[in-house]
Parts: sequence; structure tokens; C-alpha cells
Amino acid sequence: MCRILPAKEKMVPARAASVSPRTREMPVIPKGENMQRIAADMHAMHSLRCSTRRSTSEYLMFCVIGFGSIERRDSLLSIVAWALEPVLLYSAFVKDIATQEFEAIVITKKQVEMSTVDEWLGLFNMSVCCIEFENYMQPDMVTCMSRIHHTGKHWHGSLKTKVAARVRRDFYKEYSKQQQAKETQRVLDVTGLTVTPRNMLTLHSRVGSLQDYVSHLENQRMSMSRLLVESTRGRGELSTQTGRDMLADAYRRLQAAGQLPELPVPMDTDAVPPPPPDSPQYAQTSPAPRRAASPSNFRVTGFLARPPPTGDVTLYVVR
Repeated sequence: MCRILPAKEKMVPARAASVSPRTREMPVIPKGENMQRIAADMHAMHSLRCSTRRSTSEYLMFCVIGFGSIERRDSLLSIVAWALEPVLLYSAFVKDIATQEFEAIVITKKQVEMSTVDEWLGLFNMSVCCIEFENYMQPDMVTCMSRIHHTGKHWHGSLKTKVAARVRRDFYKEYSKQQQAKETQRVLDVTGLTVTPRNMLTLHSRVGSLQDYVSHLENQRMSMSRLLVESTRGRGELSTQTGRDMLADAYRRLQAAGQLPELPVPMDTDAVPPPPPDSPQYAQTSPAPRRAASPSNFRVTGFLARPPPTGDVTLYVVR
């Protein structure tokens, strides 16, 4: 059974509590010799009126560069957030954490002078340096936000908060334009052409023509290599065959004239050659008997054929 509650007891779903920046608790001020002055200036800036105009010309935009640990950086930025109530507060360590160098970008609607903020941040003894941006989303400002957002570590604050929706949208838009301008300049430096449809079509046509020409040259190279191999192989076979024919013709003429001698011991071309004299397998043998000197009418004629591809050599000796 369900019970109907009276009107005064009706349960209303609780909404998420939205804490206004002015009702936010004051952060703890680090102890130091400038503690009282920091607190006084912080209360003075917190009580300043914010601009109600939506024009970005009313923004106070500056970059903060300082040195300190993560805890000291977070403490400083918490005080800045309470005092200035910024539209955007985004910080990160853009270099090695060992150097303790951090950067932060602050955009606020507080009607306060930049010199006052710079002097106040100098009281924290963190070597803080402030750089003011004259125009909203100028190239230096976009570069600073990009460096924090893309290459930073240990972020503090966020670019994706609801309050910073307009700044986030403008940053992404300007960052895309900046990257496109860099790519266009790079194309111009490399090709000498601007990025236009006509230039891109012309470049595509030139690349296609060069590819076809390279393919044609490659086919010609392969054809010439094939012809060279075939011609070289034909000449080699022809030279070897010609030598064999000449040797056979000389042998037949000598045989017809009866000038071929009878070899007492045929030459063994398949025998293994003797080992070299300096090897252990070499056996010393008695020297061969010295032959008598040949008569004066002794004639020796030798024919040496061109060695065939097998490496065999045929020698004919006629006395």
C-alpha cells in the first residue's frame, strides 16, 4: 500500500547544491613574512566588482610562470581562484617536474589592474612572472593554452568546466586555424604551391605522369637486361663450339698425314691430382730418370683448345 502524504509533507527531490564563488570558503594562506599583506590584498581583490558585459574586451587575461612544488603551486592557484573568480584557470608543469617550473593561464572579469595582480603574486616568493595578453585569443595566448593542454603534466584547473565553455570553444577554433595555417605554409615551402583545388589537381596529374614514366623505364631496363644475358650466353656457346670444330679439323688432318703418335700411357683425366709438397700426405719418391736429349730433327706441335665451361683442357702433342 502507498500512503499519500499531506501537502506540507510532500517530498521534493533535492537538487545538486551549486556553490557560488562568493560563498566558497577562503583557502589557507601559507605562512610567511608577507602573510598579512597577501591576505589583505586577496580580500580587496575578492571584493571588487566583476564586469557584467559579455564582451571579451572586458577580460583580464594573463599568463603566470613560476617555480615551486606541486603543493605550493596548488595552494597559490587556489588563492588566485578565490580572489579573482576567474572564468578560466588552467595550469600545468610544462617541463620536467624536477625543474618545478609551471605555467598557468588566467582569464577573469574582475576590474583590477595587471600591475596590482603582478605585485600581489610577487609576495608569494615563488619567482612568479606575469605576461598580459592584450587581445582575446591572440596567437601567443593560443600557444600558451596549447602548451599547457597538450604537453603539460600535473594539471590544476580545467578547460572543460561549464564556466569556461565559451573560452574552450574559441580556443579549439583558433587552434585549428593555427594548425591549418602551419600546414598550408609547409605545403607552400615544399611544393611552391598554395593549397587550392586547381593546384592539388595539377600536382596529382604530375605525380601520375611521373609514376607512369618510372614504370616505363623499369620495363625497358628489364628488357635490356634480358637481351644482354641472352646475347652473352649465345656468344659463349658459339666461341666454344668454334674452337672444338677447329681442333677436330686439325686432328683429322694430322691423322690423315700419319703424324699422330702412339701414346704409350693414356692420360687419366679423372685421376685425383697429387697433394702439394708441403702437405703431410705428400710422399717423397725417387726422382724420375732423365730422358736423353731429343734429336735435332724432333718436332713437337701442340694444339690447346679453348677450355669449355666444364674446365677440361685437351692437349694434343705431335712428334
